[in-house]
Amino acid sequence: MSRADPRVPGNLEEDHRHFVLTPCGDVRLETATVVNAHDAVEGATRSLVNFDQIASRATVISGVAPAPPDAAPLTYEQLGRAQAAYVLAGVAAEDPRVEDVVHDGREAWRVVTPARVSSTEPEGSGDRLEIVVDRETRLALLVRETKDGDLVREQRFLSLQEEAQIPPSLFSPSFPDGAEVERLDRGFRRVELGEVAGAVGYQPLAPTWLPDGFELLHVAVGTEPAANGVRVSNPPARDVTILEYGNAYNSLVITTRRATNGDASWSDPLATGPGFDDEHETARIEGGVIDGVAAEVLVVPRTVPHLWAAADGLVITIAGGLSEQQLLRVAGSLSRAEG
Repeated sequence: MSRADPRVPGNLEEDHRHFVLTPCGDVRLETATVVNAHDAVEGATRSLVNFDQIASRATVISGVAPAPPDAAPLTYEQLGRAQAAYVLAGVAAEDPRVEDVVHDGREAWRVVTPARVSSTEPEGSGDRLEIVVDRETRLALLVRETKDGDLVREQRFLSLQEEAQIPPSLFSPSFPDGAEVERLDRGFRRVELGEVAGAVGYQPLAPTWLPDGFELLHVAVGTEPAANGVRVSNPPARDVTILEYGNAYNSLVITTRRATNGDASWSDPLATGPGFDDEHETARIEGGVIDGVAAEVLVVPRTVPHLWAAADGLVITIAGGLSEQQLLRVAGSLSRAEG
C-alpha cells in the first residue's frame, strides 16, 4: 500500500502488508510489528503488537460482526471491499464504464470514476478513483485515488497466490508468554437462523430471491445497545440481525435492527461518512413483507452499494456488489424466515 500527501507532490510512504484470506471470511494481516487474525466462524479477532522485540501487547476482540454497518473486522476497509463491491455492481448493471483488462497477468475489471472530496478533510481525499477487481476472486487488486492528477493514496496487491488448504491455526494465533492481553466484546454472536427470533424478539427478514452464487454464509445477532458500529449519529442499535450471503470476497449482507427512537430519528447506517454529502436515489419496494415502503439507494465508490429503509419498527440495510435493480429485487423478496 502506498500513501501520499497531496499538499506535497511526490511525498510517498510505503506500507507493505501480507494477507491470508479464506472464502468464509477468515483473514490474517501481518506487518513487521503487527499480526491481526480474524476467525469468521468464531467472530473473534486476535491482535499482537511487538514493540522493538522488547514488549508485546495482545488484544482479543470477541463478538465481532461479519460486516458493516456494525463492528466488522479491522481489515474490512484495508482490503478495499467497498470499492470492489462498487465495481461488481457496475458489472451487474452492465455499466459501460467497466472495462475488461489484464492486470499483472490476471483477468480483471477496471473502473475509473469521479469521487466526492471530503468537505471536512479535503486534503485527505481525492476527486478520482481507479479500481481494478480480479474476475476470479472478486478482490480489489488496485484502488488508486488522485486529486487534480496527484496521488493521494494507492492500495494494491503486489502478488496474489491461491492455496488449496490453509491451516485454521493461522486465524487463532497464540500469544507469547508474558504478553499483556486486553479482552473486549463487541456483542455479536453466531447463531443458526432458527435461533434468531428467540434472541432478538422478532422473525428475521430473509430473501426468497438472490443472484446466482449467493448462499447463506453467516448469521449473527447483537442484543446489547453497545453493539453499534454505524458510521453516522444514529440511536444505539438494539436487537440486530445480520445475514451474510455469498462469500467473504463477494458477499451480500442484510441487517435489521430495532428503530428504538422511531423511524424519523434514523439516517443511512452505511452512509459514506462525515464530510461527504451523499445523494441517494429514492425507490419504492415492490413485493415481500415491506411492499410499498420507500427505500434510499446509494451506489458510490466510497461505500458498499446498498439500500436502507425503515418499516414495522425496524431499520433494514441490504449491501453488496449488486446493481440498484438487484438490491431492490432482493428487498422486494424479503419474507419472515421461520428458520
